[in-house]
Amino acid sequence: MMTRAKKALGIDVCRGRVSLALVGRRADGFELVRGASVSLPQGAADDGVLGDVEALAKALRKLRRHCGIRRMKATVGISLSPLVMRILDLPEQMPANVAAYVTKELRQCVALSGRDIISDFCRAGGAGGPLKRLITVGTDREKVRTVVNVCSAAGLIVEAVEPGILAWARAIGNDTTDPASGETRLIVEVNGDYLAACLLQNGLLESVRARRIPPEAGAPATTRRWLADEIKMMVRYYHLETSHGAAGWKAHVIVRGGTPIAHDAAEFLRVEAGIDGPVVVETGGSGVGTEEHPTYTLEEGASSVALGLALKQLDRDHDTWKVNLLPREVTQQRSFVRDTVRTGGVAALLLLGMVLSGRFITRTAGHMHQDIERTKVREQLDTTAELVEKEEVLDREVAKVEHRIRQMTKALDGHSLVAWPSVLTAVRDTMPADVGITRLSSSDPQRLSLTGVALSYGAAQAFARGLERLECLESASLTRLQRHEGNASLVYDIECLLKTTE
Repeated sequence: MMTRAKKALGIDVCRGRVSLALVGRRADGFELVRGASVSLPQGAADDGVLGDVEALAKALRKLRRHCGIRRMKATVGISLSPLVMRILDLPEQMPANVAAYVTKELRQCVALSGRDIISDFCRAGGAGGPLKRLITVGTDREKVRTVVNVCSAAGLIVEAVEPGILAWARAIGNDTTDPASGETRLIVEVNGDYLAACLLQNGLLESVRARRIPPEAGAPATTRRWLADEIKMMVRYYHLETSHGAAGWKAHVIVRGGTPIAHDAAEFLRVEAGIDGPVVVETGGSGVGTEEHPTYTLEEGASSVALGLALKQLDRDHDTWKVNLLPREVTQQRSFVRDTVRTGGVAALLLLGMVLSGRFITRTAGHMHQDIERTKVREQLDTTAELVEKEEVLDREVAKVEHRIRQMTKALDGHSLVAWPSVLTAVRDTMPADVGITRLSSSDPQRLSLTGVALSYGAAQAFARGLERLECLESASLTRLQRHEGNASLVYDIECLLKTTE
């Protein structure tokens, strides 16, 4: 009997259009099971603003019904500004918290200044790339949270969020029908009022950049010329024309979200920018209809971005750029709900056990007292050896059940809830790059013990100081730090006192 292929869902949200792709795994690769796109009313999802979340939720529900998609997990791609993507070189002295360092650097960008931002990063060149060179991505946290909430309202559970340009690059890199899929590729997306680009070499993400389109490039011919100049500049910057040659690289350009561009843009870019590759112009999202009577134009087939998003979830073990802009509070809230449900179940079982035990005591005592009274009447004896033995048995049974109730009451009264997903995530984010954890243990609900190895005394002490500053911990102290036998690394022990909620 053949096993059913695992499936993953990708949702592409861009200006004026939403696309959905359900992808399944096959023995020889992946296949698009179902896919469709739908146009949004004007103003529902413009650059920088999600003007009508109800229209976006309605479009997602329409796509679900059309494709027959059940409630399931999904990966969402956003192609809405503000978007910042840049290469970040870490300083020689490695930051104790790389994630906090990345957020601080991205917050200095003009596009994100004054905003509550969400950011993530990965190594340039995949897992084997140097740790000193990072690919960083940042955008507005509230906008991502709004998209996640809209998907939840439409019956879809968002597991990951990433920029649409990265998903499109993943789809191109996994295109097994293209014999040149492993070549060097320059991938460019123009969407609304910004341009995003990334460079792939042998399927690995080497560089990224994002840039706003200047207001003066508003006319179609002017936008076309500006785009050609930007591509030529990137070709020179990445040394594509000298180190790879004309046949050693290809460019892919996609123009989305109603960006004005001349009808002959494809041929113009091939000639002016020297593009060897497809130039795709998506004309969806024209804003047909009025506010009172919006029109949702449905089209068969999914965007390549939606396909790449589904591949991120379906082939996550081999994903070379694990960028996820899903806010941590969303995952923490889901974990808290699951923990609360489990805790409620345990409490209910304890209460049920106490009630049943009380009824058992009453019933057993009643039956045994009835037996004693019948024996006294039948034998006409106040005390006999048999009655004494039965009373002793009753006393032992009562004591045994009462002891069991005391244990359950103590477990119920002393129960405290520790948000373990939040604690472990905070410990992971605090851990420096040259420190490793080999053992985690908790002897009681208020203590957490960590054992691991460090490459230097300073790294272990920095780890302990970082844990000391975490809001989920009362305290953290370095209790052991000694040289490992026959090795240059150090062995450390850190004892942490947890904050608990009663």
